[in-house]
Amino acid sequence: MNNLYREDLKEEIIPALERASNSGKPNVLEIEVQRQYPYTGSPAVGWWDVPKP
Repeated sequence: MNNLYREDLKEEIIPALERASNSGKPNVLEIEVQRQYPYTGSPAVGWWDVPKP
């Protein structure tokens, strides 16, 4: 049986990664994120296509 970890608090992400790594089985880690400012850290939205020099 596979393991599913669904986290939405940043404090829970590292423990979930450790549990998944230690299980020795395939795992899915779903992390919910915010898309609205100020939670994103930037007021910019959308796709940025930055050219490479």
